Amino acid sequence: MKICSWDFETIKDSSRVNFLPEIKPDKRIVIPAKIEANIAKKKQEQIDKMALNPAFAIPCVFGWHDGNKTHSLVLEEETPKAEKDLLIKIWKELKKYEQFVTFNGMSYDVPVLLMRSMIHHVQPTVKISRKRYSNSNHCDVRMVFGDWDKFAVGKLPYFSMLLLGKSSKDELSGDQVQEYWNMNLKDDIAKYCEADCQVTFELYDLLSKYYL
Repeated sequence: MKICSWDFETIKDSSRVNFLPEIKPDKRIVIPAKIEANIAKKKQEQIDKMALNPAFAIPCVFGWHDGNKTHSLVLEEETPKAEKDLLIKIWKELKKYEQFVTFNGMSYDVPVLLMRSMIHHVQPTVKISRKRYSNSNHCDVRMVFGDWDKFAVGKLPYFSMLLLGKSSKDELSGDQVQEYWNMNLKDDIAKYCEADCQVTFELYDLLSKYYL
């Protein structure tokens, strides 16, 4: 069976800021100037979190590990055409595999991939299961370790250190991807994504001997 672990990093889709829900100030604030400041603060927080929402998250780097080698694809530029082209390439690569491994893919990566593909009318080439309590063709390592509780404690670096004895992170972390992208440090983001894919595959290889 051909297996790959995959992951991607995302940035916010600035072109869809107008689609964000309306911001309402805290009810306890009554002074106009403070109301305006409160709305501005909440709006910025909303914008900063866009990359966490499938409808507003652009995949900027896609990585995957096939058990032997790690690969990555990088968004060429922030345009609808470039994102569509990247999504087409992603689905072309995923079609080559039969079993998919992610870390938190059930809650984030698969929803983002499907939503962004739907936005750009890109047809999926394979169905990646999101069925709870199942590892049919998709094993979400985080869900298995957390007994399918999406609020369970434990991120990828935690399980990497606990079970593999090494950190999955270097200098970059997920909340810095947007900053690195803005500085055109695409190679750094790609290496970060690839490292996560390799660690995820190693964790899957280990857990398959006990949980699956």
